[in-house]
Amino acid sequence: MAQLLAATLVLLVLTTVLPPILRRMQQPSAGGRTTEIQRFAGEVEQVANRIDELIRGPSHSAPEIRRELQRLRDLARSFQA
Repeated sequence: MAQLLAATLVLLVLTTVLPPILRRMQQPSAGGRTTEIQRFAGEVEQVANRIDELIRGPSHSAPEIRRELQRLRDLARSFQA
């Protein structure tokens, strides 16, 4: 009877402790996060380029828009470095 109780206790502890340990072991490394950040930065820069193309017309050449586009590109490049 004591052995059955001990085995049950061991199984209970293992089923409680193992899932969090296994989740931590399966989490992606920091390298995966870096790739995501670089992808995000690339997409931000592409959006800025498309906006820049849209405002190249004579009626949309506001300096404020160009300044904001430059800030957007600078932010994206800071994450790529």
